[in-house]
Amino acid sequence: MKSDLRKTHLDERILSQYGFQTLMEDIWKRADAIYEKIRSKVEASFTGKIIAIDVDSGQYFIGDTELEAYNQGNQGVSKKLFVYRRVGLGPTHFIGLF
Repeated sequence: MKSDLRKTHLDERILSQYGFQTLMEDIWKRADAIYEKIRSKVEASFTGKIIAIDVDSGQYFIGDTELEAYNQGNQGVSKKLFVYRRVGLGPTHFIGLF
């Protein structure tokens, strides 16, 4: 699968070739890998808060709610794909703009 999900997650040919489930599994794996790299840093200060992980860039944004984390991460940029989780507690869900 292509590495740039910003381009591929909207491509119907990719979805039909790999399937939606495979694509979502790839997104979750990428988000988990990013979270593991920053786990100790964010859990030390932000346990219980929401983290929005941009699976394309590796950037992350923290807020009290998913909307707050989303707004921090999406300032002036559209079509970002975030995976949300509660810091120290696990995933919530993902939201992507199409």
